[in-house]
Amino acid sequence: MQADALLGPCRPTLDALPRGTVLVAVSGGSDSLALLNLLRAWGGRPVVAATVDHGLRPGSAEEAQQVAKICATWNVPHAILTWDTDPRGNLQAAARDARRALLRQEAERVSAATIALGHTVEDQAETFLLRLARGSGVDGLSAMAPLREERGIGITWARPLLSTRRADLQSYLTAQGLDWIRDPSNQDTSFDRVRLRQAAPALAELGLGAERLAATADMMGLARDALGQTAQTLAHEAAHPHPLGHLSLDIAPLTRAPLEVALRVLSASFNWVTGTQYRPRLSSLKPALRALGAQPKGALTLHGAQMRWRDGHGILCREPSKCAP
Repeated sequence: MQADALLGPCRPTLDALPRGTVLVAVSGGSDSLALLNLLRAWGGRPVVAATVDHGLRPGSAEEAQQVAKICATWNVPHAILTWDTDPRGNLQAAARDARRALLRQEAERVSAATIALGHTVEDQAETFLLRLARGSGVDGLSAMAPLREERGIGITWARPLLSTRRADLQSYLTAQGLDWIRDPSNQDTSFDRVRLRQAAPALAELGLGAERLAATADMMGLARDALGQTAQTLAHEAAHPHPLGHLSLDIAPLTRAPLEVALRVLSASFNWVTGTQYRPRLSSLKPALRALGAQPKGALTLHGAQMRWRDGHGILCREPSKCAP
């Protein structure tokens, strides 16, 4: 397979990249290595590369050095980013967060406007199924976006290969005479993603192939965007922020709104007041919405915030014990 055939579906994403250097995250696997070579062939932006060595298994440092040698052959500036923190809790989540943080730091160091990731249509489908198994709603089941600007730091995360199959990338590399690193953890069935990958042929026979699942995730993304716009309209009507950091919620329009939309506004209100990234749990949010309509005595405490009631409004402020000294 030739580069032009693979670049065709990628061009809308590539042409929309911000001006400036693209930092490609390259593990040495087939997806990221093909992405780096395709971006070289495209030539639309200056390209640099980085490999994150998590140090979680033997041989990871040698693999990072292999990627460095390939990049040197291609005259692509390359950096090895080392994670030297002792992980706690969910290892995969901690490694993912560390990888993103290290790539952000490297992008800032080299003045890159974009960080490019080699996610494929299979990654899109596997993510959809993993989140479905966890009971995710519309937002969680929505497709990964080809482009996502991270506000506050001026970095765009790009996934140009989301409509590309991994087998096509591997055929392209083979045709170029290139080999790739095979991560042994991709055969470790203790990981949910690996078990899903092994189940892919059986799912495809049932009509649940990668393209079909990815298309469903795209449709969920459209639904998410529509709900988000409706929630934003409701928020302008019902949520009134105060410069001192508390929020007044007009109860009447919230209780009249469809449940999903009202929950989105209430969730965003808690996040705005507390400055937290993650939403309150749905199991806690629904009772909070009911309490907002009932206006009971006392205060409701949730997600690091307190809500009290006054003159048809819910007054949402920080929970005193959660405030910094």
